[in-house]
Amino acid sequence: MSKKTEGLTAPSVEESARRILQYLRRRLSGKVAPLLPALYLLEDCPVEGTGGMATDGRNLYYDPAWLVEQYRAGQNQPIRQLLHITMHCVMGHVTKARAYQTQSRQFDIAADLQVHQILHYLQLPDSMYKTPQKITLPGSKGLEELMERCWTVDGESLAVDDHSLWRLEEMGGIPGSGETDKEKDLEERWEFALRSMMKQLQNSGDSQWDSAAAAMEKSILPLRGKAFPYRELMEQLCTVSDVPEVNLDEHDPILYQLGLELLDDCPIVEPLEDRETACRGDVVLAVDTSGSCSDDTARRFFGECLQCLGELDGRWKGAVALVQCDTRIRSAEVLEQFPIDEEAFMRSYRFRGGGGTDFHALFRWAEHWQKKRGRPLRGLILLTDGWGSFPRKAPDYPVHLLLPPEEDVEYGAVAGGQVPSWACIHYLEYVREEWK
Repeated sequence: MSKKTEGLTAPSVEESARRILQYLRRRLSGKVAPLLPALYLLEDCPVEGTGGMATDGRNLYYDPAWLVEQYRAGQNQPIRQLLHITMHCVMGHVTKARAYQTQSRQFDIAADLQVHQILHYLQLPDSMYKTPQKITLPGSKGLEELMERCWTVDGESLAVDDHSLWRLEEMGGIPGSGETDKEKDLEERWEFALRSMMKQLQNSGDSQWDSAAAAMEKSILPLRGKAFPYRELMEQLCTVSDVPEVNLDEHDPILYQLGLELLDDCPIVEPLEDRETACRGDVVLAVDTSGSCSDDTARRFFGECLQCLGELDGRWKGAVALVQCDTRIRSAEVLEQFPIDEEAFMRSYRFRGGGGTDFHALFRWAEHWQKKRGRPLRGLILLTDGWGSFPRKAPDYPVHLLLPPEEDVEYGAVAGGQVPSWACIHYLEYVREEWK
């Protein structure tokens, strides 16, 4: 016990700590009224010697002596911990953590990033919350997305509370049937608090609070998979040309003669209807198989592009090359007959690779194939994460890069500045199930 609390008896220390917690909750609910129900869902449990706060989703464990000492010293850590812990519970991190026990580090960092991002929108005073220094907060992303990107993030700079009680091993093992019912009840209580908080934030009339509600909603929606409007891109590359026909042998003789007489020897020739002509040219569809793209994403990419090309039959004439590459060309298969059974084709298709990433080999192959075919390339579409070496000189055909989801990224900032400015960048979008 420190000198600042040694004059108090144990009961008075606990009573003082209890009153401090009540005061902190009133302060927070006064600044963010939508937090009010959530702030009182955790049951206070004083535990000596812990030196801070922690939760298992049911109880708020705190060290009374530490809390009193911090408060008397004018420190803001108690209110920050209380706010941070409450938001973890609201976002369901405590119950979700048990499904990621083998990825606990990534999960903890992702959960802290998510809480910091939402609290940032609430614009609280520094005495309650302050954005961690040297941390760029992400846009509204789900936990799975954040976990994939958090390897380079300093987790210690984000940590505010202790997450150890989130794990099953800290709670006495796997719960029995009675405990399972309690877990379900716990999840329902926090889900109700979440919905209530989001609704009040949305109805507040404050644009920043509305942004916080939107971030909460987007971050909790379950991922269903990645999707991209491949059809629009393929139709853009394989556009149908409408060419007006003018045939002087099939003109209206009356209009022709009238033009000669009235318009100073300028005959009137009425053009025939536009004729739809097929686009001619080949397309390269490439996948970076260095480990950047999952087989499911690559299979969907190839399959949907092939389906679109099949539906353009008669309006597009050409071949498509399916190329797999990392530091070299792993496979290249050329298809010239459409339509095809793309589902059956993709079921038997095998992906190869796993090495480093150097796209020079891909563009050399495309140039060689273009010369061999003796016809122009309509374009090259590459599914990649953007990390790799590209040629400095732009090819003489459009290049489209499909990259993982990013926000507010400009050329030169993608993939450490390795993506060339001559490439057209598109971002895969996460399609999420409706939250009901």
